[in-house]
Amino acid sequence: MAGLFDVVILHAARTVREISALTVRKIISYSYDLQYYP
Repeated sequence: MAGLFDVVILHAARTVREISALTVRKIISYSYDLQYYP
């Protein structure tokens, strides 16, 4: 049971990391557009 729990935690952490990376990339590209195309 602990093994399954560890897998769930690892999967959740990986998903959160991917979502965070996408969000940061989107914010960076958005601010880049604002900076160069006012």
